[in-house]
Amino acid sequence: MATIKDIAQAAGVSRGTVDRVLHNRGHVDPAVAERIFNIAKELSYRPNRAGQALANMGRKRRIGIVMPSLSNPFFLDIKNGMEKSGEENEMALTFFHYSGYGEKECLGALKEAIENSDSLLLTLPDYRSVVEEAEASSLPFASINTGLSSSSSLFYSGPDYRQKGRINAGLLSLMCSSFTPRVLFLRGNSQMKGHMEILEGFKSAMDERGTRYSLAMDIDTEDDDAICFKATRSALEKDKEINTVFISTAGFKGAMDAIGDRKLFVFASDDTALISAALEEGRIVWTVSQDPYLQGYYGVKKMAEYLVTGEKPTDFLSRNVVKIRENIGEKVCL
Repeated sequence: MATIKDIAQAAGVSRGTVDRVLHNRGHVDPAVAERIFNIAKELSYRPNRAGQALANMGRKRRIGIVMPSLSNPFFLDIKNGMEKSGEENEMALTFFHYSGYGEKECLGALKEAIENSDSLLLTLPDYRSVVEEAEASSLPFASINTGLSSSSSLFYSGPDYRQKGRINAGLLSLMCSSFTPRVLFLRGNSQMKGHMEILEGFKSAMDERGTRYSLAMDIDTEDDDAICFKATRSALEKDKEINTVFISTAGFKGAMDAIGDRKLFVFASDDTALISAALEEGRIVWTVSQDPYLQGYYGVKKMAEYLVTGEKPTDFLSRNVVKIRENIGEKVCL
């Protein structure tokens, strides 16, 4: 069966142009529109029923986006990428935020999004109740930034978290010839699939390299500075042998305030303004960023293409980029 992609290739135009013509959304040269209609007829094109129904309702397709609070600046970058892509692909975006990773609040945000959307982009903990709610909605959905254990998810747009953990392990192995790391591992929440994959990748790469180290503790900090401060201070007071801190998600300020002037080997994730400043000051050794803007941009782009064509998108894996003092200011381009 012919698809919008087939028509676009035959007509020598973009899929967006074909979509505008077939759904009578205007802004296309009449000669081009006539050529597209003729090609569609020749190829016996049949419209995607979901997309056609929305077009017949005379409104933009609505994507409901469920993600953590923007108090974490990392997610502001994802949101910015989504909004840019939404404008380019004529999608109506609505954001549904939650604070912390509590199951009840996350489920509530998801239910609200389901009631007000035609499709979903989800950054949520991997609770079974969350997965079942998304699947039962019958709305097309995909995972952004962290995965969900569901075969119904259309695609994933985010980093390879295991590889991120492995990169950090490789860097640490190269740097620790003069000491044996005893590591405090700080993560957001163990229900976030990606947060656990970082630790899995880190441990597997350390073991493969045969690097001598010990994992003192791995702690949930809820990506909250106040919680992270208390957890980090408690861990450092309890275990005086900790000499290395891996801040694998957010809560960076809380962790660094707890560390204070202790001479510890510290590395982090992402490249927010606070992390950039800490690199400049030499308080941390490196960070591994993951292109949050592009995760958001391609998440919306791929969902928009699915709503137009009905074709299942491929995943988008963002780059894991090692940032040190010398390259912390470099920006990612589309």
